Amino acid sequence: KNEAVPTTATASAGAGLRAGREFAEHVPIEPASLIQERAAIDMLCDLKHVMLDLGHDVQLRTSYIELQPADSATTKAAAATTLVLLPGFDSSVLEYRRLAPLLAQQGFRV
Repeated sequence: KNEAVPTTATASAGAGLRAGREFAEHVPIEPASLIQERAAIDMLCDLKHVMLDLGHDVQLRTSYIELQPADSATTKAAAATTLVLLPGFDSSVLEYRRLAPLLAQQGFRV
């Protein structure tokens, strides 16, 4: 029997989310709701999905996180720099759950 898997959760669903936050669309609730670490939960809430057209009728669905630089005078030089963090095979964007926010705090667009 094929049943639809719910893809969003709210704080009331017991998923460890802060009030008013939801997991990003396409994030399955069941495995995601088992995650306890705040940095991973926050990243799953901000996850974006896009379909890339590779040509010859081939499409690839991928996901990404975009963090804007912190806005302070000490980070203006870094703000002009965008960093692209690519996880390796058999890994996920959650590999950068701690590093990406630190880089954004230093003024980088991640």
